[in-house]
Amino acid sequence: MGDVEVKEKLAVALNAFLDPIRERRAKFEAQSGLAERVIYEGTQRASQVGEGDPPGHEKGEWAEWSVESHLAVAPENRSSAISQPQ
Repeated sequence: MGDVEVKEKLAVALNAFLDPIRERRAKFEAQSGLAERVIYEGTQRASQVGEGDPPGHEKGEWAEWSVESHLAVAPENRSSAISQPQ
C-alpha cells in the first residue's frame, strides 16, 4: 500500500468522522442569534447566583456557607485561600 492510497483512506475516514460534526455545526449556525442568547441567559443566571442564593438553596444558606468557609481559613491565609485566575 502506497502513501497516496493511505492518504485517500485517511481522508475518507476523517470525513466520515467529521461529517456529523459539520452537520450539527450547520444547524447551530442556521439559528440566528443563538450564541448571543446563550451568553445572555448564562449571564443572567450567573448574576442571580452572584446576587444571592443559587437555585435550589434556601434563602441565606449559600451566603452563610460562603462566610463560614471563609472564616474556617486561618486569618493569615484568607487572602491566598481565594482562588485567583491564572
